[in-house]
Amino acid sequence: SAIDALVNGNTRTLDVIRVQLMRDGKSVTRHSLLFVAAGFAAEVIRKTGPRVKRIFGRRFSYSVGFFRALASFRAPEFSVKWDSGEKAGRMFQVCAGNTEFAAGGVMRISPGARPDDGLLNISLVGALGQLGIVRRFPSILSGRYVEDDRVDYFASKRLEIDAVPPAELQADGDIIGTTPATVELLPGALRLVVHDQFQV
Repeated sequence: SAIDALVNGNTRTLDVIRVQLMRDGKSVTRHSLLFVAAGFAAEVIRKTGPRVKRIFGRRFSYSVGFFRALASFRAPEFSVKWDSGEKAGRMFQVCAGNTEFAAGGVMRISPGARPDDGLLNISLVGALGQLGIVRRFPSILSGRYVEDDRVDYFASKRLEIDAVPPAELQADGDIIGTTPATVELLPGALRLVVHDQFQV
């Protein structure tokens, strides 16, 4: 119980993602625990509204949103910089993950990510056509998509994202604004009292 955790639990610290980006023409700062993504992941959120969630439930609603997003999404021209490199070009998705799973635990978006290691797990997915996206859907759910030769997957503490046209970003399932954006990790910024069986 919560009382047991307070009395007998352990203190754990978790990393927090800080994002500086644009919203309504102004620079704003937002925070996230799980992940931040620009590109297709934001379009999926746009297509996974309350009605879709109500009809299909948490387990299937994001899969429905995934296929609805296929019809409208066009990969932007991204410019991305991180601790040790940079890359530019059309990309399907840019993601910075603090934990492995997203979409209510359905999608393993950042394999191997831990919320207490002081690092973001970055995935840059090259531009894909609709058929290519559909063919890779199972691997996107399982996390094996990072093995694809069109995907760069690495760790960094900081990520700068720009795009033409400006790309929306989502954090933990909510649209939070648009590029340009700077994503940084705040190591150990959140302190929790947890049950002794708590795992990260």
